[in-house]
Amino acid sequence: LPLLEGIVSVSLYECQLDGTVDEIINEALTPLLHGCVTVALQESGDAIRQQQVKSVADFAVTKLLDGLILQQLLNHVADCGESFTFRLFSHWLLDTAVAGHLLQQHWNVHDHLKSTDGNVALVKVHREMFNEVAVSVLSDLLVSHLDEDVEDIDQRQRQTSTSVDSPDT
Repeated sequence: LPLLEGIVSVSLYECQLDGTVDEIINEALTPLLHGCVTVALQESGDAIRQQQVKSVADFAVTKLLDGLILQQLLNHVADCGESFTFRLFSHWLLDTAVAGHLLQQHWNVHDHLKSTDGNVALVKVHREMFNEVAVSVLSDLLVSHLDEDVEDIDQRQRQTSTSVDSPDT
């Protein structure tokens, strides 16, 4: 039993010592390790970046003409793209303005039509004027047709009178 108590007390003392030593090590090494890890990551990133740049450069050397053509095409598309988007915007702006003006005119006509339809005196005047115009047009048409018919009848009578007057031989 005394041996067991000794072992337990030594174990507890060592655990306390280990905890204290671990805390001291962590406090001392954490900033140092953080700096080392940061430097290692930067060096690794630089190495990867250099490797990627080298592989792109190797590929680009063999594709120089393709690269120049592609760059020219991209510049052209960028220029035309700006002009195209500006053209679309200006058309949209113009269409919006014209549509707004047309809608305003439509609603003005609609409002005036409603106010005119609601006015009994104006409806009566409109109906009378329409009827007068319609009667005038119809009477002019009837007169012209009647003149044509009278002319046709006169021609037939002349033909019949000339055929009766001239004896057959």
